[in-house]
Amino acid sequence: MKQAPFLPKISTPKSRGAGLILVIAVCAIVSLLTGIMYSRYLIERHSLKNLVRSIQNGYTAEAGIKKAFYYLKADPKKGINWRTGNLWADTLLKDRIFSSINDEVSLSVIDDAGYLRIKSQCRNKSVEIQAAGILPDSLKTTLTLISSKPLIINAGSRITGNVRFNLEPQFRGGSMEGTVETNSGITLPAANFNSFFEAIKFDRYLLATPQVFEKELVSPQRFSPVNPLPAKKIFVNDAVLMDNNSSDSIWMVGSGLVIASTAEIQVSGRTYLSEANLLAIGPVKILDQTRLNEGRVYSETSIEIADEAVVSGLLIAPEIKICGHAVIDNPGIVYTGPPFKTGIVSIQDQTLVQACIIDAGDGKSFKVETGPNVKIEGLIYSLAAITHHGKFTGYMYCRTFYEPVTGSDTANTNILSGRILNADNVNYFPVPVIFSQIRDYIPIKWREN
Repeated sequence: MKQAPFLPKISTPKSRGAGLILVIAVCAIVSLLTGIMYSRYLIERHSLKNLVRSIQNGYTAEAGIKKAFYYLKADPKKGINWRTGNLWADTLLKDRIFSSINDEVSLSVIDDAGYLRIKSQCRNKSVEIQAAGILPDSLKTTLTLISSKPLIINAGSRITGNVRFNLEPQFRGGSMEGTVETNSGITLPAANFNSFFEAIKFDRYLLATPQVFEKELVSPQRFSPVNPLPAKKIFVNDAVLMDNNSSDSIWMVGSGLVIASTAEIQVSGRTYLSEANLLAIGPVKILDQTRLNEGRVYSETSIEIADEAVVSGLLIAPEIKICGHAVIDNPGIVYTGPPFKTGIVSIQDQTLVQACIIDAGDGKSFKVETGPNVKIEGLIYSLAAITHHGKFTGYMYCRTFYEPVTGSDTANTNILSGRILNADNVNYFPVPVIFSQIRDYIPIKWREN
């Protein structure tokens, strides 16, 4: 049988329409996928560009901090006293850091209770630090004493290191080792306390202005793990108690807390605070096993750090008492003196203080006292009399010591009964920027945003 010849199939209009639709659908899908991939490429490219820009802004802001230090240390037109403003008002300095990059930073340098607060911002990135000074070699004397009567070095007392007197000391059983300079022309290094005056003025403003706080309360308040604080910034028109009576757990209050009280504040129990500001018209007491890290405590009446409390940061009050087994940790500043009418720093019992102690007051209402078992490391600058029975290691500048006269052989009360040792074995201490001779700085806080 003869096979029929093959004949091609003739397409109909219906089949041609289906093929066209299929081609269009495939092209649409390919176009859609291409568009999605391209959009993702643009988004990732934009994100990468923003990331690179953000990193560049961060480095530029950090370089702005170094530029501020240059202005303070080496710039002939600005120098050590250069500031952009104060705690009340600040005029930012616009500056170019890199000549090849069109990025501008805004610099802020202000005094903040003995320290420098420096901030550099470049677009969306900022770096803020708190800087202390490093004591220059010219001021590194174990003891500089400028007194109206010669120092009597009592039995059991000891002085080592570089010592400077304006009058020849007298020995009554004590000892002295090291380099001694006696010169009637010696003076105390000049100190500028204006940053403390401004800080006290600002704290007083906060205590008188409840409207700048997030929450105002009108009755006595007790905060605890079961009754937490209602806000970060609280003004209380009465007393405040923060207490954790649990022996099993630590109450982590958090950081950035600001509490102002028109009465008193007490923090006790196993409570931990970081970068907290406690301001009160009445006394402030930090007791038990409280930990306050890099805090700021201000009182118009008194501050007491007792028991096993550990505190670092700033203490300002007319009367400051540190006792029990309390620890004041580095970095720390203890300040009393003007504008307060009295200024007493009393350090007793088994305490350890690693801080800078300043009593800027002169007169009978001002004094510094240390007990026989006290250990202090750091710096003491006092215009008031010092009654010293403990062990001090570091740098001390003062006008007189004081001990009551027990015999009739002398009326001289300029008597030392404790130990003052050189700081060769102590790491360099961050000190408040109160001396014009300071040319080097050390950051003690660093925050990036």
